[in-house]
Amino acid sequence: MATQKSKAKRFKSIELFAGTGGLVIGLEKAGFDHIGLVEFNKAAAETLKSNRPDWNVLCEDVAKVAERDLTKEFKIKRNELDLLSGGAPCQSFSYAGTRLGLEDVRGTMFYHYATFLHKLQPKMFLFENVKGILSHDKGKTYHTILNIFEDAGYVTFHQVLNAWDYNNPQKRERLITVGIRKDLAAKVKFEFPKPHKYKPVLKDVKLDLNPDKDHCARYSEAKEKVFELVPPGGYWRDIDPEIAKQYMKTC
Repeated sequence: MATQKSKAKRFKSIELFAGTGGLVIGLEKAGFDHIGLVEFNKAAAETLKSNRPDWNVLCEDVAKVAERDLTKEFKIKRNELDLLSGGAPCQSFSYAGTRLGLEDVRGTMFYHYATFLHKLQPKMFLFENVKGILSHDKGKTYHTILNIFEDAGYVTFHQVLNAWDYNNPQKRERLITVGIRKDLAAKVKFEFPKPHKYKPVLKDVKLDLNPDKDHCARYSEAKEKVFELVPPGGYWRDIDPEIAKQYMKTC
């Protein structure tokens, strides 16, 4: 028997629409090594590079990257990548946006995501978006997306998850779609995580803050009045829909 613990296996991943790293940091903690991150926004890409200088960050349009030979770009063979992750821009499907969906150019970003799937054939993918995509165009939009993922060779699972259910003091719902390559689907048992019993609140994360320092953003008087309308334990969806819609447009 070995006297030293065997090193835990690390997995290779690529993320599109990486932003400032919220999702990739979590995946890093879960055991993934990112061989490529694609983010168009320069400030966000610089944040990624600053926090992880060794990451391969491409500050480019994902559409242009998708046109290239991705196996050469990321130095990996087809079928070898463990995970493709990312959440395409969601404003076109959001309740707070105009909800133009596929008519909005941002709503077509998932096509480039699908191109990565076709070219690299990763073992799994994780696709994150707002839950509003489920009801857009009476469900036809999301049905189209699932068909495209299936045509790329994947069995999919999806569920709306709330960050509040997983030890985060924030009510933030997101649609999580997980795909498993069809040749591996029978070998993998996938289940979404069960919600935690305890639901944290703001004081759970504020107790260790120095009261002499300002740790919070300052909001306008108009926004503070909107905050006063939110009931204890509630969030923006719990106030008058028209007021909420106007407020979210300013965010």
